[in-house]
Amino acid sequence: MINASITFPDKTRTAAKVFAPEEKRLLNGRASYDVTEDQDGVTITAQAQDATAMRAVLNSVCKTLIIYEKANKVVHYE
Repeated sequence: MINASITFPDKTRTAAKVFAPEEKRLLNGRASYDVTEDQDGVTITAQAQDATAMRAVLNSVCKTLIIYEKANKVVHYE
């Protein structure tokens, strides 16, 4: 089993909500991720059976993070 964690600050306290509708497990069941929120931000913890599955789940997470980041820039005019 391969594990990875991504932690990032979330001043707007909305990032965890962005991941709520997302599928948290790959269709083949080889990888999944969990999203937790605390006062420091959001932590995404991924688990996979092999490197290929880990790459797939991290790509999914990163695509969602890119959308979240771009939406925040539009809303906050950064």
